[in-house]
Amino acid sequence: MPNRVRIFMDYWNFILDMKDYSASYRLDFEKLPSVLTHNSTITPGEARYDETRVYASINRAKESERGLLRFLEDTVQTIPGYTVHVTKRKSKKGVHCPQCDSMIEYCPNCNSDLIKTVEKGVDTWIVTDMLQMAWDDVYDIGILLSSDRDYIPAVEFLHKREKKVIHASFSGVTCELAKKCWMHIDLRRFASELKRTDSPSS
Repeated sequence: MPNRVRIFMDYWNFILDMKDYSASYRLDFEKLPSVLTHNSTITPGEARYDETRVYASINRAKESERGLLRFLEDTVQTIPGYTVHVTKRKSKKGVHCPQCDSMIEYCPNCNSDLIKTVEKGVDTWIVTDMLQMAWDDVYDIGILLSSDRDYIPAVEFLHKREKKVIHASFSGVTCELAKKCWMHIDLRRFASELKRTDSPSS
């Protein structure tokens, strides 16, 4: 029987890695699963694609990110095999006055918002799903699209449970996570094949 493949995408981590490769590069999400699945085994044809799970955090107060949310839900979510999970970005501790310790929410000069947001919980969500789905034995190969070293303990645990975790990125085997995975897929080799040529919403 062919190896069952599930793809786990840490959206922001993966997209930032892709933009480091080329700031203007646009990914064809529809083609991505077939390229990853085809190259996930030593012998092509020994893998069967089942699902791509995309995990992203959104700051709904920003119009640009509301546009991204629409893209994820109305475009990516509708691609066969894709499941999109979105969580709200959390507020980061703001700037405080060194004298009275009051929070300064807006710049007194240009009135820009000084309250920043950070991504919280996406990596935990991915790890939980990878472990749960391994426990339920619904995949043999997990392809992880992220370069966050926080995934390393989960990757090592899954390898001990005879689940292969493959790392894929546009940056090559440069991060510690890639070196801990069973294999690495260098997406730069497939950049022309995966490039989107029309005008997507995001």
